[in-house]
Amino acid sequence: MCIRDSIVTQCIALAPVVIRPSALGGKGLFATAPVQATETLTSELPWLLCGMQGVDLPLHLMCEHCGGMLGSQAKPGLRCPDGCDAMFCCEDCARIAIGRYHRALCPKGDPSRMEHWGAFVEQCDDCANGYYLLAAKVLAAASLALDPPEVLNWWPSVGWWATMGGMCDPAPDVDQIMTQTGETLGMLQRAVQPGPLLILLDRKNLFAETCGLIRLNSTMWSSPSPGPECGTFGLGLPVFHSCINHSCSPNTLLTQDPESPIPRYILKAAREMAIGEELTISYLEPDDRISVNERRKQLKDQYLFDCMCQLCVRQLREQNMLEIFDELLEATDLADSGSDNHGQINPRESEFL
Repeated sequence: MCIRDSIVTQCIALAPVVIRPSALGGKGLFATAPVQATETLTSELPWLLCGMQGVDLPLHLMCEHCGGMLGSQAKPGLRCPDGCDAMFCCEDCARIAIGRYHRALCPKGDPSRMEHWGAFVEQCDDCANGYYLLAAKVLAAASLALDPPEVLNWWPSVGWWATMGGMCDPAPDVDQIMTQTGETLGMLQRAVQPGPLLILLDRKNLFAETCGLIRLNSTMWSSPSPGPECGTFGLGLPVFHSCINHSCSPNTLLTQDPESPIPRYILKAAREMAIGEELTISYLEPDDRISVNERRKQLKDQYLFDCMCQLCVRQLREQNMLEIFDELLEATDLADSGSDNHGQINPRESEFL
């Protein structure tokens, strides 16, 4: 049996944790019992994922649903029973994918729709953009309304290009990205059969906003290869771990299970935690070389929030104190040189009193 058999086994809480409203905004993940350092807290498979085209591994050599490698004698792969080019590693993966999202996207052997779907996938590959592929699956799942309703509450109110600030050098051309997104959406619309999904796709902003959802919540994944060829890689959209808020000094670390043949996210405690403490991860790669202002700007540009975690608040206060101290030194130098300010108190000096 495929280990992706259900949403219940998709995320396993290995320690007492619970999702509830967070003071940081939205939902958060909280410890309901003391947590030890290095303790494994959760293990989750992506709710949806998409593979990314590789030089040595075409998309048809990975399972459409779980991302596992195909093409070996052990896993030759199963083609979609409705006649499209999608490949699955087992009957369980095919059954879950078809029920969750695939039947809304499947061209069902229609030559014209298969051609348009191929053009859509090729466009995604040319753009090196898994957001488009994953957005198609998210909207397909929403149109079938068979999955957790929480996904419907994730949509931000901005296009995904609004979350790209500081990610590229030079900065991305927003007009060009908007045009590219519109062209890609048109290809997808021509590939989809009339029905609820096409109605969703007619709401043009929704496709761009869903790409924004994925940009803010998805995680890169890779799976090792059992042979000399490269493994699979792509984007995954976890449900459980998408509820974890950011801290610049996080108490957990989100990694991948290196021994799993398919994408599996592992959340481990970075230190001890008390009952009721919120679990956090860092949305940015650690970099001690950048200042608190630069770090907060990256978070604002890429994740659309002003970070006020404990580390940022402490560093901002220290920075403010240094500015005040520099002003006091400058005032003292002026006084020693006979300035008219001699004997006067710096207006910000009262902040020390």
